[in-house]
Amino acid sequence: MAGKSYDRALEIDPGLDDVRHIRSAIRGETTEIAPAGYVRKLFDVYATRFDDHLVNKLGYEVPALLRQAVDSLADRPATFGRALDLGCGTGLVAENFADIVDGFTGIDLSPAMVEQATNKNIYNDLYVGDLCEVMDGPDIPDSGFDLVLCGDTLVYIGNLDPVFAAVGKAISVGGLFVFSVENMDQGTYKLLPSGRYSFSDGYISKLASDHRFAQEICHQVTLRTDKGRPISGNIYVLRKIS
Repeated sequence: MAGKSYDRALEIDPGLDDVRHIRSAIRGETTEIAPAGYVRKLFDVYATRFDDHLVNKLGYEVPALLRQAVDSLADRPATFGRALDLGCGTGLVAENFADIVDGFTGIDLSPAMVEQATNKNIYNDLYVGDLCEVMDGPDIPDSGFDLVLCGDTLVYIGNLDPVFAAVGKAISVGGLFVFSVENMDQGTYKLLPSGRYSFSDGYISKLASDHRFAQEICHQVTLRTDKGRPISGNIYVLRKIS
């Protein structure tokens, strides 16, 4: 019944990208990326209750898990000069790295989330926009960051090749790219009924190789709970090698 309602809505207004995305998710059709309007609306509405809901209701562990992964590296530097936080949201990831990062730059698609992040006074620079467009723009210097963080953001993208290319340009040789994904056993990536994407380890490994990253860590973890069910994912630490 819901599928027919979505069909009817799109007949009336074919420009309803958010409806089209949810219909694709329900049908099991994998697209390359969630529409920007869908993601922006989702998080603009969510922004003021984001921290409380994720941490206290969903048992959200991604920021702490990213930090634990970095801390487990035997050769981890005492501090990182510049960090780029992709899909920074309200700043939960940056808060977990603030004691070892000298300066933060954040990018997020949602203006309301960036407003919340601004209030925390963690970031030197914050930008509203598409991750790849901002990274390819004049405000993000080539090889300007020795740490790139991405917590629970790639799940709204699907085709990660443009992201890896943009990160490869923004990160310095030897720098770390640290991120989380929801995982799947086979294939490349898949749009789930939740409207989020899952990724295989083989797909991430190929992207790493294609864009000159070495895999330092891949930890399988529980990212959060959803309706009482644990959501499995992977935490990756990749190192730029050239």
